Amino acid sequence: MLPRNISACIALVGVCLAGSAMAQRSAGGRGAGTGGAGSLPYGVDEKDSLKDFHAAMAVQATPEQVAEFQAVLKSTDAARSELDNLRRAGAGSTAQKFNESLENANALNRKFVEGFSSRQRDLLKEPARRLEKADSGLQEQYKRFGLALQAGSTTEVPSLLDALDKSLAEFSSEQLALGRDMGIPLASGQDVTFTLPAVKNTVQVGDRSVEVPVSAELSQTAIEGSQRKFQVISSSDLSDLQQNATEILRTQFNTTDCGEQLTVQQAMLAPAVPASLLTLHLHYERLSCIRPAGQSSPSEIAEGDGSVDLKILPTLDSGALKLKTEFSRIDAQGMMGESIRSGDLGDDLRARVGQALLPIMRAAADLRTLPMALRPSVRLKSARFRDAGAAVLALTLEGEVELSNEQADALARQLNQTLAAQDAGSR
Repeated sequence: MLPRNISACIALVGVCLAGSAMAQRSAGGRGAGTGGAGSLPYGVDEKDSLKDFHAAMAVQATPEQVAEFQAVLKSTDAARSELDNLRRAGAGSTAQKFNESLENANALNRKFVEGFSSRQRDLLKEPARRLEKADSGLQEQYKRFGLALQAGSTTEVPSLLDALDKSLAEFSSEQLALGRDMGIPLASGQDVTFTLPAVKNTVQVGDRSVEVPVSAELSQTAIEGSQRKFQVISSSDLSDLQQNATEILRTQFNTTDCGEQLTVQQAMLAPAVPASLLTLHLHYERLSCIRPAGQSSPSEIAEGDGSVDLKILPTLDSGALKLKTEFSRIDAQGMMGESIRSGDLGDDLRARVGQALLPIMRAAADLRTLPMALRPSVRLKSARFRDAGAAVLALTLEGEVELSNEQADALARQLNQTLAAQDAGSR
């Protein structure tokens, strides 16, 4: 699949020059060796924008190449995992597994590069050269490690494993750079922003299932030594809750034999930034708890209809999400109005609304939906509702997280693995 900017150029030739400038960032930009973030694809004359466009088209990975590249990344990640096992266990039984995984990663990498079209080989000559150089360095480090093992020189093993780990990381970095030059969307540990894949949570409220899609983005805000600070913003789509609000809330108001009771006739939930506004159309009944002789059902004392508006505001208490509810309008007369305004009925109404909505909101704030590399250290700082457009309610959470360079690399690998799994599922 071609990137959106390439497709846009095909559909609208009049904006091709602007689209080709965007294509440069995917097809040619990686800092050193490419002429900077705004450089043109390799071998392209800066004066020839049409040539730029055709070159960007030429280097784009085919669907088959995207699938092959995901397999390449998966094999490299497997080699890194085996190397981690080897470092923990020492030069023991896992050495053979690492050897096999590294040979597999090397073979798949070479096969991928050898499958380039002649045009891709011309335009991707420089990134392919860098990848080959990183591959050679990796093989050389592995040979040194193997010789040390054969010689029984255990004192050299820790430093050789460190060097091997560094070479494998450089090899992986050059693979990602090549993939980006080919327009394959990938994450790198050096990125200053990370877009996390959307996760769809499902919450059971009574007999109703509510879907809560959650997406998030990380943006780097500071670097302190080896630690990097990121702002975390997650957004949850609550449109399914809005569509099913009447049924969800109706189940919270069970009919009793006597006393005051409310029935939800209609519920509407809408944004009222930074809160949300819940409008309830209610039917009220007050039934006598005294039954005359021979009467099997309670007698009705009062009945009426009315409506209320509840302002709902999300708050955080030691990182846990809570909901604050308060009436902003009560349109009810007589006994119904008095009971809601000053009696237990109003408090009970607010409590039942909170009980129904809180599990859904907490599913939106569940940190278990985040990648493993992030969960332990994310600190939530604020929560608010927002209008996602067309009166669709969304819950936005903001927080921060500190990641080491190693944790950022682990996060990038997890994101790429997720992308690979999604691609495999779509095929």
